Formats: sequence, structure tokens, C-alpha cells
Amino acid sequence: MKDVSTSATPAYDAATDGKRQLAAGIALLGESGLLKWNQTDLNFEALDEGSFEKKAEGLHPRFGRVMLWGVFSTGSEYLLKGALILSGEFSPTPVSKASLEDIPWTASWFQKVISNKFETADALDYATLGGGKLDEKIKQLCDSHADGAMVRAAFKVLANAIRNRDAHAYVKGVRADHFYLSARFAEAYTALLGWLKPDVVKAAVEIASRSTTLSEECNLGLPGGW
Repeated sequence: MKDVSTSATPAYDAATDGKRQLAAGIALLGESGLLKWNQTDLNFEALDEGSFEKKAEGLHPRFGRVMLWGVFSTGSEYLLKGALILSGEFSPTPVSKASLEDIPWTASWFQKVISNKFETADALDYATLGGGKLDEKIKQLCDSHADGAMVRAAFKVLANAIRNRDAHAYVKGVRADHFYLSARFAEAYTALLGWLKPDVVKAAVEIASRSTTLSEECNLGLPGGW
């Protein structure tokens, strides 16, 4: 393999990355139709089921519900990893991944990729929700808080019965009766954010709510290029 990475790769900044993951998580959860962030009470709230179904129908009459659950699952994972990074419990691992720069899309390139002889670039591995490494980090974080068992259980259910299931196959109606879980997740995710510094959560919420300009993002310690 030819390594096309360079020494110019920026040094990893946990504070910036953690806030970025957190902001992305809050934004996606807010677009899922399942949860919203209450800026007054500083907590997540479950939306009503009628609003969720209406939003799902507007996306697609058959697959809208699974689309929104997919957004919710991804946002949940971002939120968790942001909290882990900001708590100092987890850091992504530097790895080499296939480079996506100037892909020729030719017969010879296809064979190189198939033979694992493609060019690589520096990347970060954030581990897999439901995987051993991340599970241990979640346990370490949750064990230090009184409501940690609730938070840990919420992400265990998410990984085992929702995210990793929906990501691999579509099952008709599989989420039809699961809207009630949104209130449980709202409670757990609010608890998780309560473990972080309030100013960090506020900065992430401001970015997620689209209330800041690009220059203001930089002032919050969140560089552009999201």
C-alpha cells in the first residue's frame, strides 16, 4: 500500500472534536422527529407520536419511519461519543483508510482495491457502538454516576435492538410500536449531558440550533468545515 498521508495532518484536538460530535448528535436528534432540545429547561423531550408519524409520512409513505429512526440512531451515537471524548474516557484511534482523493474508477484501480493495494490516507477510528472497546469506555463513564445504569442500559438497547439491526436490513413495521421509547431515551440523554460542563453543552447546542455564524463557531472553539 502506498501511504499518501502527510505530516501536515492537523494534530487531534479532543475538546474541539468532542464538541463537534456533541453538536452533530444534538442536531440529528432534533431532526429525528423523536426528540427535541428544550433550551429553557436544558433537557431533551420526546415529541408526540402524531407529529412523528406526520414527519415520517412526509419523507416517504413507506420508509419514512425507518429513515427517522436511522437519523435518531446516528445522532445518539454521535452524542455518546462526544460525551466520552469530552469526559476523557475515549479517544479515536489513528488508522489508515482507503484514500478517496482522485479515484480513477478504472479496471486497474478496481483490481488494486480488490487486492487491498489501494492508496491510503490518515483517518480516525471511533470504534463501533456495541463493540468491546467502546462498551468498556461506556462502562467506565457510567460507573462514576448515580444514574449511570440508566444511561448505559439505554445505549445497550440502542446498539443491540435498534441501530445495529436497522443498519443491516429493512424489516417492515419493525419500529411501529417503539415510539414510546423516545421518552426513555430523552431521560437518559439528558442525564448524559448533565455530566458535562454546562458551557460545553451550551456551545454545542448553539451550533446544533443553527443560531451561530461561521465566525461565531470559531469563537466557540469549533472551527468551520463541518
